[in-house]
Amino acid sequence: MKKDSLIPIRVNSNLKNHLESESKKNKITLNSLANKILQEHVSTINPFHELGWGFISKSLTVRLFDHFSDEELIKMAQDEISEEISLIEYKSGEFNYESVLTFLTDFLDMYNLPYRISKNNEEEIIVNHEMGRQWALFYATVFETLLNKLDCKITRKKIQSSVLSLTIKKE
Repeated sequence: MKKDSLIPIRVNSNLKNHLESESKKNKITLNSLANKILQEHVSTINPFHELGWGFISKSLTVRLFDHFSDEELIKMAQDEISEEISLIEYKSGEFNYESVLTFLTDFLDMYNLPYRISKNNEEEIIVNHEMGRQWALFYATVFETLLNKLDCKITRKKIQSSVLSLTIKKE
């Protein structure tokens, strides 16, 4: 059984008020919010930073992606795979289907992109991104290439300006 540890910390009153407000808004305890924030730092933010990844706004990302042709985006996505695999292995210690799916959901959570994963015979991932068709093409290519390395196939791919839908079959 995992035992919890106590870490006494001191924060300024403005930060405390902000955290209390956020915990009430999310209907969770202050302790749960603090644990969520600390876990996100250790499992997502810190690994991204250590590997040299940065963050840019959604609007700038959309404007940048709109300047590339489909062929250029597909090539960039395929060239990015070794970086993605390094991050996945760094975060989880292994490269498998579950670690790729965790990487995807962590990425979507970090950028506050709504998504849904349906599990039947195949898994369907639907992302309501509002990031434009070019962004969707890039990330569909990234995840399709990652999954192909694991002998998983995308059996259906739907790319629109605000929705990306991928149906995955594990082989």
